[in-house]
Amino acid sequence: MKHPVHARRWIIWGLAVTFYFYEYFLRVAPSVMVHELLTAFNIGAGVFGTMTAFYLYAYAPMQIPVGILMDRFGARKLLTLAALACGIASLLFGFATEIWLASIARFLIGAASAFAFVGMYVHLFPLVCR
Repeated sequence: MKHPVHARRWIIWGLAVTFYFYEYFLRVAPSVMVHELLTAFNIGAGVFGTMTAFYLYAYAPMQIPVGILMDRFGARKLLTLAALACGIASLLFGFATEIWLASIARFLIGAASAFAFVGMYVHLFPLVCR
């Protein structure tokens, strides 16, 4: 019989993977609604590219601080807060009527999404190494 803590770790890792799966959809979502976003915000392709790039402007630099935060505070708490922040920022993006608000929302989605990738690996290594 396996210890319940071991099963709980797999469940937490599964939730982290689910969050990573969700944030991957958020990363590529604008690519399937190009025409709708161009029309809704009355923008050109250059502005659209900049707005979608705001995700990566936050996602890439956040990898190092997120790793340090994961070591300091643990993955469970941070993944919970990041998933909540990602959901709120997604709603903000969905209800945005101005391009600057949509860009800020994409930036926040990128910052919160950085926690999914690192959190998934932080929980994976203890599971595999035992």
